[in-house]
Amino acid sequence: MAENKLGLNYGAAAAIKGNDVVMTGWAGLAGTFIMVNEMEWVLNKRFSPTFIKKVLSLEEDRDVAQDKETALKFGASAIYEVKEGGIFGALWDAAEDFGAGLDIDLYRIPIRQETIEISELFEINPYKLLSTGSLLIMADRGYDLVTEYERAGGNAAVIGKVTDGNDRVVFYDEKKRFLEPPGQNELDKILAYNI
Repeated sequence: MAENKLGLNYGAAAAIKGNDVVMTGWAGLAGTFIMVNEMEWVLNKRFSPTFIKKVLSLEEDRDVAQDKETALKFGASAIYEVKEGGIFGALWDAAEDFGAGLDIDLYRIPIRQETIEISELFEINPYKLLSTGSLLIMADRGYDLVTEYERAGGNAAVIGKVTDGNDRVVFYDEKKRFLEPPGQNELDKILAYNI
């Protein structure tokens, strides 16, 4: 087993072109909890106590090791842990590592509405937000893998495909944008937030 630069072992040196791209967990959820805990005084001015309580109840304690084992049983060719830089950062790093392109459907990326609303308040990109507890997996049988995670009570989705070439494309509303190298940590931006 090799270890990628995101610090998680994976089963092969390169994802296979044509593989499904699977994501487990929720984009930006870990960052959402940090924002709620660090900036609750700001959130209390914009959201109801019920909303804040609901967000805090969403916390997941995913067993990343178990999710990784499940992926390997389904023949995953690459596994990445989604951390700083969020899902967009993990997608970029994965494509750099295995030297292929990606076609990603933005609307298939699992994300909570609460994460979107809080991110909009702080004017940050929720897809670049800390997502500890989530995995990015390249596998031939992505839909079967998603079914297995759901059967075990987890959350997962096929969000795209590994492609020929080097283009890393995210599609949304019949438009497309190209992924960029990870930049500033989105959570750092709220430290400078002023009311």
